[in-house]
Amino acid sequence: MQQSPETIIKLYQNNVTITDIARQYHLSKRTILNILKQHNVWKCRHRNTITHKSKKQEYPEALINKIQILYHNQGLTLKEVSEELSLSPKELKTICKSANIKIKLFGESNKSSKLFNISNKREELVELYKTYNMEEIGEILSCDRYIVADLFKHHKIPRKKENRSSGENAVGKYVLTLVPDIATNDKKQIHPYELDIFIPDKKIAVEYCGLYWHSERTGKDKEYHLRKLKMCNALGITLITLFEDEWLKKQDIVKNELAHVIGRTNIKRINADTCQIKELSVEDKDCFLNKFHLSGSDNSEIRLGLFHNNILVSVMTFSKIKNKIWELNRFSTNTDYYIVDGKKKLLSYFEKNNVWDAIYYYADLRWSTGKTYEMVGFEIVENSPPNYWYLSPGSKIRNHKDNFTKELLLLEGYPEHKSEEEIMKERDFVRVWDCGVMTLVKRKK
Repeated sequence: MQQSPETIIKLYQNNVTITDIARQYHLSKRTILNILKQHNVWKCRHRNTITHKSKKQEYPEALINKIQILYHNQGLTLKEVSEELSLSPKELKTICKSANIKIKLFGESNKSSKLFNISNKREELVELYKTYNMEEIGEILSCDRYIVADLFKHHKIPRKKENRSSGENAVGKYVLTLVPDIATNDKKQIHPYELDIFIPDKKIAVEYCGLYWHSERTGKDKEYHLRKLKMCNALGITLITLFEDEWLKKQDIVKNELAHVIGRTNIKRINADTCQIKELSVEDKDCFLNKFHLSGSDNSEIRLGLFHNNILVSVMTFSKIKNKIWELNRFSTNTDYYIVDGKKKLLSYFEKNNVWDAIYYYADLRWSTGKTYEMVGFEIVENSPPNYWYLSPGSKIRNHKDNFTKELLLLEGYPEHKSEEEIMKERDFVRVWDCGVMTLVKRKK
């Protein structure tokens, strides 16, 4: 749905949030921002929006009525209402408190639920805790583990250390289908740190990162994951740092990536010399990448496919950075095949059919060592510092930091004198850090 800049500007000046405008017209927040900046209207934003917290404010009556309807009449939970209105739960609670809207007890939105029936029964919670960990209790009560944590805090139930989450257990069980033996919660290799899953025979380790428990709020600072990676590398151990949302959203792809790193035998091995290269449509490229690549589809100018017996078995894409300088965006292979020299053949085809001086590739250090790219002529330039994502309250999905730049937050009405970090802390968002990115380049000789 396309709209003129005038329509977007009018909506913005009428206090429609940039998030809602972007959602309505299927545009990115960045696109809306650029339109507003080009027309020099972003300063027209009213500062009495619901997200401005510098002083007590009165909220629009229409907003309060909508919260009443969703929360009390329709029985939605705080989390569901906050998602519906594009607010954080903390912001919603602030509005409820200001408007004297009663905050319901745990599970009160559905009085027949297991959560409501047990929320005020401390003894039953203690009894459950003897058998199950907090995440498993959340599954039994059909609620998030963070709600369980709040219940424990409310009833002052002492918490014990829980070594393994259900996600970590599931990853461990899968790894055991690939190798006969693993060590779990290993503290011998990089003491005092722990390796969730360690395969001694292959010197490969997997770190399963529950997002909240691997955020700054629980002491996992900017260098935490990178520190463990460097300690493993010093011992010749390959460390895979797996984030919780990757396992939850793209489990099949994660399993195939782990199988590729660890090694498996039940895979069809073919030689690239028996394959043909064809240029792909955007639709075919996107379909393949969404099925076989962790980062999914991309915006690329050059889309190459490797075919074996008319079956698409590998894809490589490129985008131009500037004149004669290119980026290799994606390389992915059908997980039913191991293609000898597949990467080399696709790269050679690109080099012969395009004008180039240099090709850059950015390898995620959580998953890649860059060695296979060095084998086809790339050289390591540098490793960038760790990057971060934001995690909203109660969520298990990372949000890219570019969705919360200072410019975008100003457009949402937040005060200019506060930093991005200060604003996001007020919204109760937490940061999760990765291991950084390795930059590699292949230069024409």
